Amino acid sequence: MSLLYFTAGQETAGLTPQQIEIRLAQLMKQFARQRSIALADNIARHFKALCVHPDFRASWEERCTCRRLARQWSCLAWLNAAPRPLRGPAVTRIGPEFDG
Repeated sequence: MSLLYFTAGQETAGLTPQQIEIRLAQLMKQFARQRSIALADNIARHFKALCVHPDFRASWEERCTCRRLARQWSCLAWLNAAPRPLRGPAVTRIGPEFDG
């Protein structure tokens, strides 16, 4: 199993870099209309697939941007999946008072 299939899954298997870029544009437009964790994760996987694709001919700046966008979309999915922090008076300080 190649790194492409391991990283991106079946949705990008056998696609050219240009086809992955087209799908990325479609997914990001869809995300703008209806935000979801699954869409953000799917976009991150597509960016990762593009980065490792053997036919992706890009400058080092474009490759760096592709990797950075993959990380940013992964973080977006992770942050939206994380539980919300407590707010207001329900949050109390734990531990001894500081006498300093």
